[in-house]
Formats: sequence, structure tokens, C-alpha cells
Amino acid sequence: MSQSALQQGFYALRHGPAFGVGGMYATGNVTDTPIFIGAQVPSLHRKQSWAVTPVVGKHDMYTIALANSDVVGAFGTPKNKVTVNAPVVLAAKPQNWRIVKSKTASVSDAYEIHADTCAKCPGLVISVPGVGNELKLVKLDSVKGDIPYFKFYGKST
Repeated sequence: MSQSALQQGFYALRHGPAFGVGGMYATGNVTDTPIFIGAQVPSLHRKQSWAVTPVVGKHDMYTIALANSDVVGAFGTPKNKVTVNAPVVLAAKPQNWRIVKSKTASVSDAYEIHADTCAKCPGLVISVPGVGNELKLVKLDSVKGDIPYFKFYGKST
């Protein structure tokens, strides 16, 4: 594992660059619906705890599954299709994501979450473009300023 590799554990994922006071966190609500960013409030607490697990034999690859919730799901895309502007949904079957330390973020210990890319869709990163607060895949070359990132705050389950 590389020196900057993320450790397996339970995390709240704060999206950046920061929005609002206290930040906005990845929130899973209903299986097969988009994961969104929401304020860290008591009613959403259980929907903002994520189990991050390395994929054996794949450098910087992880699954991100909702932990300690009555809803089952993980970061995924509809029908496991990775395309530009695809929503990141709470999928029944987890997908692999490349999580790497950000080189552009203006804060320390920030990580980018990239799609496990294919030849037709290289350079996709998770972001919250525009209206709706829903996570989507965007092309890296379309990002202006900091590449979208997440701060991973350790949680107990």
C-alpha cells in the first residue's frame, strides 16, 4: 500500500471544495437512487457512515458501502455503467473506485474518488456539478480550479 493510501475503516465523507458551514457529506438514502451531499444532522447520521474497504490485489482501489444503516448499498452507477455525467447511486452491488490523495486541494488529507475507468471514459471523478446536490461523474478536463475531493473523517459504527 502506498504511503498516502487510505486505511480501511468507517468514515464520513465531506465533499470539497467546502459548501456551507460545517460542510456537506455523502449521504445514501434509498437503494438505486443518487447519493447526495447533505448537512451532518442527527436525522442523516446513519446514512452518512461509509465502510471503505481496499480491493485485494488492486492498488488504490476500494469499495465504499453504507455502514450501520437499515438501507443496504454502496457507491455505484446505474447498471454498473461508467459514463460522463452518470449519477453515483446507492447500488445493491458495489463498484470499485480509485481513491487517491489530492494534489490540487487547498486543504490537507483530501482524497479524490475516481471511477474505475474504461477505454471510452478515462479521467472521471466524483463531483457535485450544478443543482441538486447529487454526486455525478465528471471529466477531469472539465473541472476548473481544485479537482473535487473528499475529506474522510473516521467514525465509529
